[in-house]
Amino acid sequence: MRKVIIWVFIILFAITLQTTMIPYLSIAGVYPDLVVASMMVIALWYGRLAAIWGGFFTGLLLDSWAPNQLGLQSMALISASVFVGLFDHKRINSGPIAQFFLFLLGSVVHDLVIFMAVGNYGTSLITFILGQVIPRALFTAMFGMAIVFMGHQVHPYGRR
Repeated sequence: MRKVIIWVFIILFAITLQTTMIPYLSIAGVYPDLVVASMMVIALWYGRLAAIWGGFFTGLLLDSWAPNQLGLQSMALISASVFVGLFDHKRINSGPIAQFFLFLLGSVVHDLVIFMAVGNYGTSLITFILGQVIPRALFTAMFGMAIVFMGHQVHPYGRR
């Protein structure tokens, strides 16, 4: 029960920051996705099952703002989180560089799932990847690593 409360707190805090503060941090129109970063942190700390349930309910919460695409965020968050959850701390003791690349690839997976489901944003796939996906993935990975660092400062050696 304690883990679920932590998950809910992390996700609600990320959604709150995503909607209030993050738009002010945009660089050249690109901003990080804290919800994706938070879901990948949960996947890394708690594994795939937590990623599946957390991604599903978080995605439905996000999709409540855009009901015409109900399930899209759930599908994208589950895909990215399960990918990162394959390399959780129980299976692989990944260092900070590996975690950064996991966050990077997880963010790319999330954005590509949304691109494939929604369709064309008026640009080609290559232009979308180079102009939006890669910069957002780098920005999201940096914020994900900051969340991991803060988590290690609060709870350095114990199980999460």
